[in-house]
Amino acid sequence: MKSIVWSDHQFLIGNWVLDEQHKSIVTKVNEIVTLWKRGASKRDALQDLEKLRELFSRHFTVEEMMLSDAGSALLDEQREAHGSYCDMANEVILDDNISLEMILIDITEWWTNHILIEDMKFKGIL
Repeated sequence: MKSIVWSDHQFLIGNWVLDEQHKSIVTKVNEIVTLWKRGASKRDALQDLEKLRELFSRHFTVEEMMLSDAGSALLDEQREAHGSYCDMANEVILDDNISLEMILIDITEWWTNHILIEDMKFKGIL
C-alpha cells in the first residue's frame, strides 16, 4: 500500500479552494495509510475514516456549488459521481467484512482518479 504522492504539476486544477481541499484529503488519506502500515485495524482508524468522509462531503458540496454557479454542463455528471462514491464509502466503512487495507486501496485509487480524470475536465473553468 502506497501513499498518494502529491505533485502540483500533476494534481492542481487551478482553483485555489478546490486545490487546497484536494491536498487536505490527500493528507488525511496518507495519514490513514500510515496508521495501516503501523498495524492499525479498521476499528483503530474509524475516527479518521469518519473525518475523511466529512472532508469528501464538504469538498463535493463546494465543488458542486462552484459548478452550478459557473453554469457548467458537468454539474449533473459530478453530482452522480459524488453520490455514488458517498454511498459506496458509507457501505464499506460500515461493513465489518471489508478490511482497512481494502478500503484504502479503493480510496487511493478513486481519489486519484477523481482529481486526474473527473476534476481535470473543469480545469481552467472554475
